[in-house]
Amino acid sequence: EIKSDGKNFVITEDQKGLIIPFRALDGLGDNVAAAIVKARKGGPFLSIEDLRERGKVNTSSLDKLRELGCLDNMNESNQLSLF
Repeated sequence: EIKSDGKNFVITEDQKGLIIPFRALDGLGDNVAAAIVKARKGGPFLSIEDLRERGKVNTSSLDKLRELGCLDNMNESNQLSLF
């Protein structure tokens, strides 16, 4: 599984593409990029809320990630609905 790096572009396994680093996103600086990568080492993010809290990602950066489709498969919160 290939994951974005905080600062550097990552070459895909098939050697045909690049994955942009977090800091390449508007409004997402080096500190937030490093916080996301560090928090990710503790396990996958369970929700957007988890990403916001553990990764120290602000609302405007989350909006940018949503706009790019990066959060399409994530629930908004850690709470599960039983109904």
